[in-house]
Amino acid sequence: MYLHIPTGKQDRVLMLRALSLAISKSENQPFDVVNPTEYQETLLVFEEKLAAYGVAKKTSEKNRQSRDLSIKDLETSAIKIAQYLKVKFSGNEKTIAEWGFPVLLGKRGGRILRKYNAENNISLYQQILAKHIADGENSILSSYNMTAFETKLNSIVEMHTSYKENRTLARIYSKQHHSLLKELLIMARKIARNLRMREDMEPKDIETFGFTVFESYASTTEQDPDEEVDQAS
Repeated sequence: MYLHIPTGKQDRVLMLRALSLAISKSENQPFDVVNPTEYQETLLVFEEKLAAYGVAKKTSEKNRQSRDLSIKDLETSAIKIAQYLKVKFSGNEKTIAEWGFPVLLGKRGGRILRKYNAENNISLYQQILAKHIADGENSILSSYNMTAFETKLNSIVEMHTSYKENRTLARIYSKQHHSLLKELLIMARKIARNLRMREDMEPKDIETFGFTVFESYASTTEQDPDEEVDQAS
């Protein structure tokens, strides 16, 4: 008799849930190597962390996508401002740096060299706005709708902050639920071996606890070769 413990995360979770259901339906457990209450409580915490991980990951991804779309929108204004500044300060391109644009000086002077990741984009937009506000009524960007620019920028910053916060939470919950998964699998393996050694347990009885049972090793060859196989004594 061979018992398979799947390696795929989703298959393992399904097996652990089936084991939990079987435990909850039985008053007298046919194993004594694991405390049933401890198993059920650990699985409950695991489910909570897994769900929290899913929510945080989904929210983070949603924030990232919304942020990137908003950056794409605001980038149109930033490009126009950059073009305007290059024309206005032609021959004195280093002045453009006052609005946050990184300017390459030297033989090929006047070129604006930017890094287009989210952090750098946001930093640039903030410097453009800060320069405009600092210049007040004398701002050369007064012909641009800087009120709308500021509103869009604030929205981007908010989405970016939420993205980073939820990304951090997702990483924390991921680490926690993977750690709990390892604990549950250790307990599940102990229970599987315990059930396998009982003389009164038939394969169909063991399968009610969520384990996959094969009568011979040959029967396992069609399964995933990476799956764990536990051989009966």
